[in-house]
Amino acid sequence: MSLEFHGVRLPRHNFTLTLDVNIDDDVTGVFGHSGAGKTSLLHLIAGLERPSAGRLSFNGRVFFDVKKHIWVPPHLRRIGMVFQHARLFPHLNVRKNLLFASSFMAEKPDRKFFNEVVDLLELAPLLEHAVTRISGGEAQRTALGRVLLSKPELLLLDEPFSAIDMTLRRQILPFLWRIRRHFNIPMLIISHDLPDILRLTDKLLLMDKGNVAGKGSLTELVMEHNLLSAAGHAAAINVFDLTISAIENEDSVVMSANTGQAPKFYGLARPGMHSGMNVKAAIAPEDILISIRNDANTSARNIISGKIVNFSDHPARSFCRIDIGGGQNLLAEITRDSLHRLGLQIGSEVFCIFKASSLDIIPDNGATGS
Repeated sequence: MSLEFHGVRLPRHNFTLTLDVNIDDDVTGVFGHSGAGKTSLLHLIAGLERPSAGRLSFNGRVFFDVKKHIWVPPHLRRIGMVFQHARLFPHLNVRKNLLFASSFMAEKPDRKFFNEVVDLLELAPLLEHAVTRISGGEAQRTALGRVLLSKPELLLLDEPFSAIDMTLRRQILPFLWRIRRHFNIPMLIISHDLPDILRLTDKLLLMDKGNVAGKGSLTELVMEHNLLSAAGHAAAINVFDLTISAIENEDSVVMSANTGQAPKFYGLARPGMHSGMNVKAAIAPEDILISIRNDANTSARNIISGKIVNFSDHPARSFCRIDIGGGQNLLAEITRDSLHRLGLQIGSEVFCIFKASSLDIIPDNGATGS
């Protein structure tokens, strides 16, 4: 995917959205304070707002160019947008809501494609249900299905989790992974909750007062930009794409990444987990202890060796970025006192210690409905 903004300006009430950036990752999270310009960014892409200056192209196709008086209307951009509220039509059942957007298309989705979307989002049992009688998670899946049936070339998600609780979020996330994997549609995702974004992608666009304050991975933005001032105290989180390699017993699973000499991770087993299952495993930096010795006399299952790459010192928190092998990096929180007491510096060999129960494991297949 390539979204290219050149000299784009969009005046808002309290700032001017200013964009000179190329977004080229297939899944990108857009993050920042309320009022930073995140939703205005998506509206520009979708054609819901007209800029005062600049040019935007998607995969080489120009959506607007103010100087050349080019403007592609929203319905011709092949952009799908999902809002924080499902915005379903209450007088139509689930099936008719799904088919509503595609009814305006010149090329209607065939039955095979319709069934493909319905099966992917596990909507078959709900097709004849009134949308006023389905759950929040089911409504959000219906909204996703309606957008997919319009066959978009780019999917924009504006706070897709804010209207549902944490339990339903954990159920919706795997469906977004399925969509990305199955249909290969690039996505831009806005969320006020950085951990939600990081469970989908590590590629971030940091917005602040209408400007792009940073672009890159979480560790890059924490180390090179003041990400945490925008993210808040509890925002930083490590997320790993892993595969369950073994179920040790009723309580423990062993997971590994498919890259080089990446370490093994140990987590708590849950019903439905099995060998070969792809999962996301998340852990907060403050749940990781750093030691200069490999102390096996601990109840923690995870003792991972690594080398400190760099440090980041913030007013509220300090972090070290640790290379744990296989192209994997881990962000750990540490106090200034501990840094000096342990004599840590860039290049120091350390051990990262954390409990299996500290890993939040979310399967990316076998999701259950809500």
